[in-house]
Amino acid sequence: MWALIFLLAGCASKPDRYAGLPGLKEYDRDFMVAAAEQSIAAAQMCEIAQGHGQTDAVRLLARQLLADRRQMLDEQINLGYEKGMPLPSTPDAADQAAVRKLAHTGASDLDRRFIEELNELLRAQLQLITQASQKAIDPDVRAYAARMLPLLQQEIKQLNSR
Repeated sequence: MWALIFLLAGCASKPDRYAGLPGLKEYDRDFMVAAAEQSIAAAQMCEIAQGHGQTDAVRLLARQLLADRRQMLDEQINLGYEKGMPLPSTPDAADQAAVRKLAHTGASDLDRRFIEELNELLRAQLQLITQASQKAIDPDVRAYAARMLPLLQQEIKQLNSR
């Protein structure tokens, strides 16, 4: 979550843990890290709902969204590898807390909370990816973000139809 806030605010004083690596500029690196952290958190939420959702509709939705998350993560990992940039393997602290909160939700509230939490996360990711599709410096990063926009928009539409 903080990576998203720093990226959207354009905070120049944030420490850059990838500063010594060749390849991507700071904006693109920050985007790639934040997008990966969000995709991992979304995948973890989907795994919880797929395994513990109370309705078939939510379990099916979680399975579909999990497949999308895996596709996004595969592309992110491949792009990071191509650019010489390792990506995180866990969500940021705020998203980890949201995943833990979902995991400890009682059965009667799980479906509702899954939709709410994932909707919030996907809206943040949509904002991040929309910005990157316009502002990313590296053409491959910009193209990746542009490819992911319709997928995220469709996912949010699916969530809101529940």
